[in-house]
Amino acid sequence: MEKFDEVLADAIAKRVKNLAWFSEGDVQSEIYSTLMKNEELNKLIPTKVSIGKNGNNMLSETTYDTNCLHREYGIENFPNSRCDLVVFDECDIKNITDLINLKNNNDYLKPKYMIEFGTEKSARTPALFQEHITNDIKKVKEAKKIGYIVHIQRAYDEDYKEYCEVLNNLDLTDEKVKVVFLWATIGSDKKRITKSGKIKLYYKDEKVFKGVNQKDLSQKILEIL
Repeated sequence: MEKFDEVLADAIAKRVKNLAWFSEGDVQSEIYSTLMKNEELNKLIPTKVSIGKNGNNMLSETTYDTNCLHREYGIENFPNSRCDLVVFDECDIKNITDLINLKNNNDYLKPKYMIEFGTEKSARTPALFQEHITNDIKKVKEAKKIGYIVHIQRAYDEDYKEYCEVLNNLDLTDEKVKVVFLWATIGSDKKRITKSGKIKLYYKDEKVFKGVNQKDLSQKILEIL
């Protein structure tokens, strides 16, 4: 789809407006559910796999169908690894010959878009974050068009300096890889949110985090994609 950045930015913004979740799986599920409401991503495309033989013992021309959006899909060059969310090209779906694994013969499809997610649960320290995001970058580079990394770090403080340093030291020049890093400071009856706002977005060109008004969050995310 031509406007995938817009659809994804809206889905991320919707999830971030409510910071109450348990795991990365919750984040994935919410964004997946939002994306599945898009008609273009949800429509069924025929594969090459026939539904079987008809009454005349002839192979039916009717085939099994699937949509473009899938979770936990295999990555051809990364044995035993999966991608959190993928979007297939329609033309590639039409070449699927292995219905169980959604493969073309023995090969995983090369998704048009690949998305990897991260939260504070996988990045409790800057060192763990560096390890996690470095691996994610390698994975999403396998996308046919664009690979996205969406990381939402919730915290009760604004101590993001070391995380910013990790991002600043990464090579993010590859136009095929787009990183959305949101630092979400959680307020409470004992804590006052600073004027800069509870949601901060990383800007790779300036190598800084900037506060974002939640009303503008979708647009601000879209601007960095």
